[in-house]
Amino acid sequence: MNIKIFKRAAAVTAAALMTVSVAYADSEPSWWAQTDVNEAIESGIVPDDLQTGYTESLSRSGFTHLAIAYLAKLQGLTPDKLEDSGTPFSDTNDPYVAAAYNRGIINGRGDGSFAPDNSITRQEAAKILINTQTAYLGKTPTGTGELISYTDSASIADWAREYVELATRMQIMKGMEDGSFSPDGTYTTEQAIITFIRLFRNIISDETKDPTWDNENPPITGILKVTDGELNNGSENITLNGVNIGNWLLVETWLSPISDPNESMANSDIIRILTDRFGETAADEIIEKYQDSYITEADFERIARLGFNCVRIPFWYRNFMTEDGEWLNDNPDEIQGFKRLDWALEQCKKYGIYAVFDMHGCPGGQSLNHSTGVNGSNSLYTSRDNQKMMEKLWMAIADRYKDNPCVAAYDIMNEPHNNGGNNSPKAWKPESPQAVSLTNSIYDTMIKAIRRVDQNHVITIEGIWSMKVLPNPADYGWTNMMYQLHIYDDTEYMINERINELRSAQREYGVAVYVGEYNSRSRERFAAGRYSTEKINRSKWNYKGVCAGFDGWSLFNKNLDTRADITSESAENLKKLLGDDMLTENGFYFDTREYNKIKD
Repeated sequence: MNIKIFKRAAAVTAAALMTVSVAYADSEPSWWAQTDVNEAIESGIVPDDLQTGYTESLSRSGFTHLAIAYLAKLQGLTPDKLEDSGTPFSDTNDPYVAAAYNRGIINGRGDGSFAPDNSITRQEAAKILINTQTAYLGKTPTGTGELISYTDSASIADWAREYVELATRMQIMKGMEDGSFSPDGTYTTEQAIITFIRLFRNIISDETKDPTWDNENPPITGILKVTDGELNNGSENITLNGVNIGNWLLVETWLSPISDPNESMANSDIIRILTDRFGETAADEIIEKYQDSYITEADFERIARLGFNCVRIPFWYRNFMTEDGEWLNDNPDEIQGFKRLDWALEQCKKYGIYAVFDMHGCPGGQSLNHSTGVNGSNSLYTSRDNQKMMEKLWMAIADRYKDNPCVAAYDIMNEPHNNGGNNSPKAWKPESPQAVSLTNSIYDTMIKAIRRVDQNHVITIEGIWSMKVLPNPADYGWTNMMYQLHIYDDTEYMINERINELRSAQREYGVAVYVGEYNSRSRERFAAGRYSTEKINRSKWNYKGVCAGFDGWSLFNKNLDTRADITSESAENLKKLLGDDMLTENGFYFDTREYNKIKD
């Protein structure tokens, strides 16, 4: 968008103002509007076609153009990226009008027309302003200002009343000098621009303000159970609003301090390289140092103080077992995986946080993706030995934690068949009949194994990437279930579609629903607002990351000029680079804006 920068005119006398030409008045904003209009143009929320004719009445299509330019700016896009082909209206094919209609910002006259050339009225403007803010937030905005009783309140149309009241409370629209609102009065271009810059300031102020860090979660009492599609602790419904603490017990190099420019290195490769170079004992020391530093008690305290009540903890089977499925120690209390989960639950209890145990990496790998801990394997579904190892591990976890109320749910396996972009014969498409059958067979085996030792806790299973692949739990005898999606969609339409899928499963099957991971980038605030409004359980990906401070992937980020090369660095250097340097207080910065987009 080309931005025309206006220079504020020198002060002029009232008499001089009376002699200003009509042409000048049209091409420059009024003296009282210049500062706000210039700010709006510099902020990038005014389209080129509205950078003139400031004192003229604005048309309905013109006001819609302004709304779409404003929305695009907030989402980090250009207005053309929000265009939609075609409109439902008989009198316009304006793509900006279509974009606004498809986002619920505008509607027509009731007769199939939009009347694009008609002047926008003040009450119509109020509705579009509120709807535009809603389209960004994913929920209706709130206002704390005084509700003004206008002298002509009775003249405000019934359909407009709530919008006028909210626009007044938000202090983005004001009445006339005589105390009226003038609902059918027209709106000039400069008046419209000024109201949108007020909206813009409201958002920027909200998204850049520092959090209070003063939240305290209530103590956790009672094991969560699914009741009528909701999580309930025995006395009240609980909605999980949390973060993933990925990259702690299973390393994904793109999110880590380890150099892997081709993203070809999985956690199993890291173990192999360190062991080949330094021996098993030294390799274990480096890994333990990393895990000791990456997540500490201070991190759990931060999570709670920021207002989150849940952590999803990704782990893999090698935290507990050898590659062949033997326990790492005959004494379960000495197995690192159990020690880490025990410690995490102690922190959860202290800070009122629920934990979702997520088997991110299953024996043999549940997809070809490196996030399973191995690259290109996907052999879980065809290896009975791998399935037995997984069953053995889930039974041990469930038996150990069956009475712990801090455990919100057991997450059977992360993202089965996440094989996007891979043409291997093993890369079954997630929604293919074969993939669905194999996945649900694993789910059934693991759920029945867990239920042999733990009848108390919720079990969650994932549909990848659709709820349509998950069966009616009654057909399998599954109980106390929470169905899950990971939502990385970045359009309003698809986010709403995924939410509709979750709600449909909740209604039809009586399951609780959960967005186990989410990041919708330019539509992040919209998605988070929808989850909040719908009271959908969710956990943001991710709490913390290294060199991942882009597109909102982590709330705490650390940028490194050079990542650690585990093929050449000394053991001592690696203990520092992967150890103390990974403490959150050692150089990680807090992404205030991303946090403010997802706060409840």
